[in-house]
Amino acid sequence: MARVIAYAYKPVRTPLHSLDAGLKLLSLCALSFISFFGGPSGLVFSIVFVIAGAIAARLGPSELLAGSRPLLLTTGIVLLARAFSWTPLALDTTGLYEGLLFAVGILVSFSAGSVLFATTTTGEIRESLSGLEKLVQLPLAGILGAIGTKWSIRMARSLSHINSSLVIALVLGFIPRVFEIWEAAEDARKARCGSTGIAGLAALVPLVAERLIDLAEETAKALESRGYDGSI
Repeated sequence: MARVIAYAYKPVRTPLHSLDAGLKLLSLCALSFISFFGGPSGLVFSIVFVIAGAIAARLGPSELLAGSRPLLLTTGIVLLARAFSWTPLALDTTGLYEGLLFAVGILVSFSAGSVLFATTTTGEIRESLSGLEKLVQLPLAGILGAIGTKWSIRMARSLSHINSSLVIALVLGFIPRVFEIWEAAEDARKARCGSTGIAGLAALVPLVAERLIDLAEETAKALESRGYDGSI
């Protein structure tokens, strides 16, 4: 059975796939905010919303939570640290409650990201952000130009060179590649009967980091070859 890669795009036809990428990105931000700051009721709402999104996108539990093991380990350590007072050693029920809310909130945000990347390509994110960028830039440039001072005119001209939508889309598109490269490195380690546990992890980290640096360099060269001058 093929390994499920975290945050991988799932090329199927669902209503969620055809939904605007900007709306899905906004929903991810809103759900993350609600899950952390909305208390138990906000957390329950976020969980229900994410589960509904996963069903609509035809994502099974293994696809929704793929790649979450390191996250679960980290949040588990945080939960233990919050659940006990160490001087003297005793169970802190308030800390346990707050730690559980934090851990579940993190998992909900991660799962919402899985739904987003399973139903949205980097190109769709870029197109949606570009439209939003133009919607904000044009009126702002007009206001700055109407002020008429040297600094406002200079800022208005600078806005025409800003391409923040491309930068954000590249950053978001890089996240699935991190999981993809990590899974490929793990498969290679297992195929060669490499070390497991802490030793195996220590061997993988520099290899994955090197490949990510190479990937970033390849992306930069591809942008330069298409006329991108590095302006934000």
